[in-house]
Parts: sequence; C-alpha cells; structure tokens
Amino acid sequence: WQENVMTYDIKQFNKLMKTVIEWKNEIIAAISTGYSNGYIEGCNNRTKVLKRTCYGIQKFKRMRNRILYMAA
Repeated sequence: WQENVMTYDIKQFNKLMKTVIEWKNEIIAAISTGYSNGYIEGCNNRTKVLKRTCYGIQKFKRMRNRILYMAA
C-alpha cells in the first residue's frame, strides 16, 4: 500500500500514509487488544451536553449531583 501511494503521489494519500506511519504502534495496539475508550468518551460527551443544557446552575454541588445521577 505504501509503495502504491508513493508511486501515484496523490497528496491526500501521502498525508494519510504519514499519519498511519506516525501512529503505527498505537494502531496495532488498538487492533490487537480490542480495548476502546468509547465508554469514557460517551460519559464525557454526556457530561458536556448536560453542562450546556443546565447553564445557569449556580451551585457546584447541585451540578455534581446531577452528573452523578445521570451516570447511574
């Protein structure tokens, strides 16, 4: 694949190839272990959406309790 990319010299594929080469070890680790941080990313997203939705809550403790309630 790398040889074909270098032969045809397509700008977008060159950028992709560079990224794949730089992240090669991480890509291999993700494929071989099967682990994902998708659950944590989902929790972060849910918290950020709640934060935007509840703009105006003045007490941190109330906001914290709301986040914990949604996480349960």
